[in-house]
Amino acid sequence: GYAREAATAVLSYARNTLRLVRIVAITGRSNDASRRLLEKLGFELERTIQFGTDGEELLLYANAA
Repeated sequence: GYAREAATAVLSYARNTLRLVRIVAITGRSNDASRRLLEKLGFELERTIQFGTDGEELLLYANAA
């Protein structure tokens, strides 16, 4: 859908124009749609992080170009 198209365009810009080598993404543990999209785009789960004052656990994904 639109999310995959948009994410693919952003990744292409990041790699080809900005020449970024490492790209990371953060999503909530319960956001299954975002996790699936990141995995389809080649991201791999790197670790769990805590963010914010409430200590919410988020998932950090990385994609090396």
